[in-house]
Amino acid sequence: MAYDIYGNSLRRGHCEVHPDIAEEYPCSQCMAERYGYNHNQPQPQQPDPSIFEYCGVKLTDITNSFALLVDACHSADDNKQKEAVKSMINAMNKDFVKHIIDEMEKNGN
Repeated sequence: MAYDIYGNSLRRGHCEVHPDIAEEYPCSQCMAERYGYNHNQPQPQQPDPSIFEYCGVKLTDITNSFALLVDACHSADDNKQKEAVKSMINAMNKDFVKHIIDEMEKNGN
């Protein structure tokens, strides 16, 4: 006869640690506890923002600006390249861009 960790008779097909769960050990509750997931904890209603949303960027704007930049890189026209870079920067959150540039300068990149 099998017993749970509390010394009670274990029903067939039930977890030894969570005898009220009709799954063999390790049950889904064991796995949730092992990996730090709490079934009782409320889950966020919305997913975390993407890096684009966090930086204040619309994905379509950045995609279009990137296409202009790639096209400009293939040309020898300096003005076209400058405009494409401006378009890319304008598609992004300027504070975020400034922060990245400051960090690059600080780190010597």
